[in-house]
Amino acid sequence: MYARAPDPSTGDELGRSLRALARLKFSGRTDDELRMRAVDRLHDAHRLSVLHDLDILDTVAEPAYDDLARLASICCDSKIAAVNFVDDDRHWTKAIVGVEGGQGASLSAGLSFCAATVASADGQLSVPDTQRSERWRSHPLVAEGPTVGFYAGASIVVADEPIGVVCVFGHEPRPVGEREQQALRALARQASAQLELRMRDAHLSELAVKDPLTVARTAGTFGDMRSLARSSELLEHNQLILDAAGDGICGLNRDGIVTFANPAAAALTGYAIDELVGRNLHETVHHSRADGSPYPFEECPGMASLRDGTVHHVDDDVYWSKDGSGRPVEFTSTPIVTDGAVTGAVMVFKDITERKAAGAALRASEHRTREILQTAHDAFVAMDCDGLITDWNPQAQASFGWSRDEVLGHELAETIIPERDRAAHRRGLARFLATGEGSILGQRLQLRALHRDGHEFAIELTISPLQSADGWSFNAFARDITERTAAEQLLERQRQQLLEAQVVGGFGSWEWDIVSDTIEWSDELCRMYGLPLGSHPQGSEEAARATHPEDRALWQASVQASLQSGEPLDFEFRAVRPDGSTLMAHSRGEVIFDAQGTPVRMVGTAQDITERHELERVKDEFTSVVSHELRTPLTSIRGSLGLLESGVLGELPAQGQRMVEIAVQNTDRLVRLINDILDIERINSGQIDMHPQSCDARELIDRACDAVTSLADAASVSVVIEAERLALSVDADRIIQTLTNLISNAVKFSPPGSSVHVSCSCRDAEVLFEVSDEGRGIPAEKLESIFGRFAQVDASDSREKGGTGLGLAICRSIVDQHGGRIWAHSEPGQGATFSFVLPAPGTGAASDRRSIDADELEVVADADAPLVWSATTTPA
Repeated sequence: MYARAPDPSTGDELGRSLRALARLKFSGRTDDELRMRAVDRLHDAHRLSVLHDLDILDTVAEPAYDDLARLASICCDSKIAAVNFVDDDRHWTKAIVGVEGGQGASLSAGLSFCAATVASADGQLSVPDTQRSERWRSHPLVAEGPTVGFYAGASIVVADEPIGVVCVFGHEPRPVGEREQQALRALARQASAQLELRMRDAHLSELAVKDPLTVARTAGTFGDMRSLARSSELLEHNQLILDAAGDGICGLNRDGIVTFANPAAAALTGYAIDELVGRNLHETVHHSRADGSPYPFEECPGMASLRDGTVHHVDDDVYWSKDGSGRPVEFTSTPIVTDGAVTGAVMVFKDITERKAAGAALRASEHRTREILQTAHDAFVAMDCDGLITDWNPQAQASFGWSRDEVLGHELAETIIPERDRAAHRRGLARFLATGEGSILGQRLQLRALHRDGHEFAIELTISPLQSADGWSFNAFARDITERTAAEQLLERQRQQLLEAQVVGGFGSWEWDIVSDTIEWSDELCRMYGLPLGSHPQGSEEAARATHPEDRALWQASVQASLQSGEPLDFEFRAVRPDGSTLMAHSRGEVIFDAQGTPVRMVGTAQDITERHELERVKDEFTSVVSHELRTPLTSIRGSLGLLESGVLGELPAQGQRMVEIAVQNTDRLVRLINDILDIERINSGQIDMHPQSCDARELIDRACDAVTSLADAASVSVVIEAERLALSVDADRIIQTLTNLISNAVKFSPPGSSVHVSCSCRDAEVLFEVSDEGRGIPAEKLESIFGRFAQVDASDSREKGGTGLGLAICRSIVDQHGGRIWAHSEPGQGATFSFVLPAPGTGAASDRRSIDADELEVVADADAPLVWSATTTPA
């Protein structure tokens, strides 16, 4: 119930304020009584007859219906509310709030939500989101504007015929709850009651002309009863309407005194209803400004309606609660005018705390968004539904060359879209606005864009549509991908080159994701294994099954060893194709670890070496043939020539003796060549095992020098040894062979009277051997190639100096087998130095340095062969 204060001007308990809010009488019908026939009711003759008899169409505004529309706006919290009547071809607006100049407007019934409400079976219609409604999404008021985002209405029924609608609607979609729909139905019943009263009064007027006495007698007998019934119903329904309102509503008299208040007003102010009634509203809840300073009554816009008789609206102010706290509110003051005089006002207010918080959050969010866009590395461009640019961040200026001021308000198509694509852009925009469908929206696109200076460049673009009360807008993020595109193109070219190289080289690539146990093979690897292109093993176990059963354990052990040690994968194995044929493969791979040192991937290559293995088999057979079929007869020939040369069969003539010597020399050379060929092949193929043993580096040098005594003597070259006693674990014969080859080469290429220096020393964990001569030196470009097979610095060397061209190749093979390295250094015209290092398990206890002073040398050859062979040890 509502507390009330007496109205001194009339003496009526409820007062004119309450009557201004509810001048209409209810019909009392229930919703079930208001259910109508279906869609054809718009053209129903009886319905149209009732409507026309009311004589309501095309009439002037009436306060009762304005109040009804205003109450609908308040109860449903909608800025727009209306009372419309529906003829057979139009709906006509009797009253409306929220739309300037809307009273008296007409709309075709075919386009009217209200017409659909009247034609509905239950006399009401609610569309919370017109854009998502199959029925209404293409409606002109939805698709083209002014946009109707939601609608709710209830039919006004007179004489059991729906003739109009009380409705609310707005631009943004939102649900209309059951409480609001109840309020709309109650307000529609108010309108129905007023119209039925209007119809009865019209009938009474007509009857009064025909039979005045009867009318007067009837009015006198039943007038008081009817008045009491109407007052009771009026109070009951007014209470229902005000209770349903979520906004605070207070009625004020001419002095601003509260004459009635609803529960929402009490809840918002903290005062009970009976505490509010009888108080001056301004002095009670609006006495101070937001900053706490006094707020004079005469300056209050809410009280101004009492003075000037106009509506006043304040979007953001403060009402003070009973406990002294301030509450942000929005309020509207509407004057009550009776007989042309302002007799009071209705104050409607709502708490906007959440709205202000949401607004502040929105502003903060917009500020953050603006900061993000301003500092983004991507260009941001916004466009409205007309294709005009509405936003442009600094990166857009950097990317496209246009400043923000230059592009805002200009058409996007004419600014950054190449001319050949502009028509398609405009067609796509028009199609989306018409259908809501766009094939490129929300996609990541790669397009060509136009720079201000006229050049085109590649961009990556995403476009997102956004709908608001103002219509559609579009946000686009663009990134210059010129460098990335060039890199991708280069990568693609390199990938193609790699694929071509794999085809030419006969090898394929593979990648194993260890974490997911997935494997990818290149096309060439698939061809090698006889598999369809694009196929690959489903994990490491299936890959292992593609290996020959006898090599499977080796395959798995090699992979595991590489994963555990991190060393590159490098092994040969047999693989089995699906048709059962076998190939010999050589696989290499690298392990990739994550930041924690866990192996996560392995990448590598595999090559078909079947033909190479076959060639090696043939070569081995050839080596065997050479060993048995050539060396055996050569041995016999050398022996026979030796007998002839020694004179066992008699003394030969001088010319014959010379011919035999030439034959012996060339036979020896041929034997050395065959031995060298066999040696290097056996070493490289692993047919000759190395037999490491503990030995002394200096002793190895001494033994090698012993082997070249005759060669050094013949060349008049001295050999100087400068060696430490260092312990080694090597195959002594093979290291002596290496030193002998290096020293003999040095002697051959040294001029008479020069010296060859041989040394060894400890360097870190290695033993360094060096052999230096004083010959002509070696060109820099041949310092590496001379270690190849049959390599010579000069082609004439093999004729003048002898040799097979395999000595240095054998040296490298031996050193490599010991885990060492060999190289050469030379300055043209200043001789050459050949060096090699071997791993040292430890240095010897003695470390005697050899001296090369002349008086310390011990000559071991005669005067005609001045070979310096050893030196006395200098005491420590």
